[in-house]
Amino acid sequence: MLRLSNVLYATLLFATTFTMVSCGGGGAADVVKSIPEDAVMVGTMDVKQLMEKADFEAVKQMDFYKDMLAEAEREAPEVVPFLKNPKESGISLDGNFGMFLKMNPTAGLDAEPFVTFMMPIADVAKVEDLMTKAREKNPNMPKAESKGDYQVIKVDNEMALAWSSNLMCMTNIQGDEEMAKLFNPEKGKSIRNNKSFKKHLKEKKDAMLWVTSDPLADALEKSQYSRDVTGALMFMQLSNAVLKDNSFSGYYNFEKGSIEAGAHFDLNEKLREEFGIVFKEKIDIDFTKYMPAEGLMSMGAFGLNLEGIENVLAKRMLNMPIDMALSEVGLSLKSLTGGLDGEMAFASYADTTAMGQSVVFALGLKDKSLVDKLLTLAETSGAKVERNGKRLTVSPPAMIDPMDPSLGGLGGMDDLGGMGDFGMDKIEAVITDDAIVFSNKAGVLDKIAAGGYSGAEAANNEYIKEAMSGWMGVYYDYEGMLKNMAEMASNPYGSPGLLSMSMSPMGGLMMEMMSKYNEFTQAVTVFKGHDTYGKVYMKTTDKNSLKRMLEIANELYKNKDELEKEFNKAMEEEEAKIEEEMKKYEEELDKGDDVNI
Repeated sequence: MLRLSNVLYATLLFATTFTMVSCGGGGAADVVKSIPEDAVMVGTMDVKQLMEKADFEAVKQMDFYKDMLAEAEREAPEVVPFLKNPKESGISLDGNFGMFLKMNPTAGLDAEPFVTFMMPIADVAKVEDLMTKAREKNPNMPKAESKGDYQVIKVDNEMALAWSSNLMCMTNIQGDEEMAKLFNPEKGKSIRNNKSFKKHLKEKKDAMLWVTSDPLADALEKSQYSRDVTGALMFMQLSNAVLKDNSFSGYYNFEKGSIEAGAHFDLNEKLREEFGIVFKEKIDIDFTKYMPAEGLMSMGAFGLNLEGIENVLAKRMLNMPIDMALSEVGLSLKSLTGGLDGEMAFASYADTTAMGQSVVFALGLKDKSLVDKLLTLAETSGAKVERNGKRLTVSPPAMIDPMDPSLGGLGGMDDLGGMGDFGMDKIEAVITDDAIVFSNKAGVLDKIAAGGYSGAEAANNEYIKEAMSGWMGVYYDYEGMLKNMAEMASNPYGSPGLLSMSMSPMGGLMMEMMSKYNEFTQAVTVFKGHDTYGKVYMKTTDKNSLKRMLEIANELYKNKDELEKEFNKAMEEEEAKIEEEMKKYEEELDKGDDVNI
């Protein structure tokens, strides 16, 4: 029921409204200038931008919003104007909504950090009128205390609600001196002056999160853990300086036909110098010639600079224990980094046979003689090795499934796609000029041995090209995955786990809903240098993804009664099934029969 039962509702009324239509910041009333320069974490949300993308006027015509208005008219008519026009709350819709986290300046790591949520005020009279109405509804609500140019309500011993003529804050800051800084920030000491933060704020994303290591590093130096951290860094031949001048920025953005999220890492020069050589700039091997397009559900690849990794290890003398271990089998770290390229790729395919799913895995090679050494080791260990031109088959002396409960494994995982589903009684591969390629599909290996895939046969669509454009990337076909899951679940010879799920009343209902309301088509995740982003593509390409997601939510809302009936029915059937199985189990137990749990 919609009630103004306490001060928190008054504070979060507009936030609740916006949550349904946006996430949130940038405009006239700037909350960022009140965020201190020593904040560890800062989040901003662009209300205006998101309300435009959601098409708030269209949202007001949706069933869930109309029903919310009707309930408000019955239970709390005083909030109806705010729901019809959020500007009536007095909160500015043209400025940043924000939050920040900072260390307690007097206690450092030994106390909970300060957390503050901030919203710009456009009309303080309307905000205070809302507070007055909230107090009329709840006489026990604490009174506001005047602190000069701002008001504060101590909700409890941990949280406070405070506001001035242009800013509202919900915070766990209790001290008057610290709280006063929110409304009277020290000149030149705002996070807005931080170059890293300022750079990312300018990008105008729908929502942004920025984190810096500096305040944490300062607090760590003064803490009881300082000596331990310094010792660990010295072991790595690093100084405490590497903990400073690092920041991370993440964002979320709704676009027409897609949803994008990403991150950027600003690392200090020493860390870049020490560890930047670990990753390649991009993937050089064209793995798509080993990956057929037909039935592809996912594909990924990444590239490591193995020589760079070797240098990092050697500088810290960590290569010595590795070499000692490898020498027992006639290998060395140098032989591995010299034989392997550092790049690898994988792909999974729809397969409704008993295997449930087929896979292709490719490992880049620089020197094929490394493979000969490894095969010799395998034969020495009792494995049977067969070579036929480029084709290779290795049959281990006892290829066991580590997921088999009878062997002390995890148990049950085999039914969900464990090694048993892939028939791992032998390993089959093809050795090419630049890679060794493994698969559980003989036809795929035959094709690769004959020259590989090209043109339309190769997994090389525009989404895969995007995913493979950095040093690491992953591609997913959401529609293909859902379709394959449904097919495998209905196949009595397919994956036992998915078959069991589909036969479960609740599992069947969930799979049906996933298919019916799915809007996603393809997805990619890309890592380029210090940047990464992921993008989910949608079926509807002519409108903003936020608006489309709200439309789907409204469809679910309109069908809520029917869905609730189906859900309750599935729950009853599930409970009855469990009860029947338990009864059967108890009967078998009483008879002294062997029982499978």
